[in-house]
Amino acid sequence: MYAQCDVLYEGRAASTLETGNYLIIHKGDGSIQIQAGDKTMPRNYQGSGATLERREHILISRRKSETLTITIHKIHQIVYLPNWSVAEITIVRTEKDLVNKLFKNWIDYIDGDFEMVKTEFPTSLGPVDLAGIEVDDHHHLVEVKRGNISIQNISQLNRYVSAVRDAGKVVSGYIASPKIGCRARAYCESLGFRYLLLDF
Repeated sequence: MYAQCDVLYEGRAASTLETGNYLIIHKGDGSIQIQAGDKTMPRNYQGSGATLERREHILISRRKSETLTITIHKIHQIVYLPNWSVAEITIVRTEKDLVNKLFKNWIDYIDGDFEMVKTEFPTSLGPVDLAGIEVDDHHHLVEVKRGNISIQNISQLNRYVSAVRDAGKVVSGYIASPKIGCRARAYCESLGFRYLLLDF
């Protein structure tokens, strides 16, 4: 419903939305939202499971201890949309997918006599995506990105490598992704790191 209305909320706090033209969306799961002409987030919202009651020109949505009262002054347009789909998005080509690929195929990418390969390896500056530790305690740290490697990505790897080196370890650094530009590759090599082509 696109209408001139005002909204009163009572619950964990109290709020009022002054009279204006708003889009009121009520879904089959009971959720309701009031959208204004800007911003992604609705001005008011109640989640699924809310019940909606109509009293002449007033809509009252209740959920748990929260009440949303919408006073309609003028209806500009109202549309009923049946048979909404409820499919979820399928997330593909994530950074985690690349990390898992490298983890499962580690020896195809990095040579050595490895005692352990670990994801989310802790450093004093936070976890690095992957680390392989050889029997002689040589640490191989890999930062994985799903897009084009930037100078900032390599600087991030450099901080992790420096932190582990400062802890007294011998360290090699690697940056892995589907692509890298000339400037980033040159910077990577200047720091003694290797680029690993890792694609989906």
